[in-house]
Amino acid sequence: MGIGELRRYHRAEAGIGKMTLYRNYPSKDELIVAFLRASDEDFWDYFEQSVAGALTARGKLLAFLEALPAVHAQRGLLWLPVYHVAVEFPEAGYVGHQVALQHKQRVRARFSTTGP
Repeated sequence: MGIGELRRYHRAEAGIGKMTLYRNYPSKDELIVAFLRASDEDFWDYFEQSVAGALTARGKLLAFLEALPAVHAQRGLLWLPVYHVAVEFPEAGYVGHQVALQHKQRVRARFSTTGP
């Protein structure tokens, strides 16, 4: 994920220019981490909304999966950049990869504790 992709996303979402990004984030890595954390919050909002009516773990998983096409159609491919970063930067020591791994672990834990 390059600065160009982040700029396009930020510009579309909030009208933020390139210099504003550079001024607020001392490094590209810090910008990427902030972007990933914001997208993680979006993901959990979506998750809670998509599983709200389901009563069982199976029901929650199905509700989550059934809602995915609509959210991808609405938000586009950059909606879950943590997965892109995990693939693009497979080095375990890279901070962006670590954020992506934390997200994946949290998703796995949440699905394993959703109830009967």
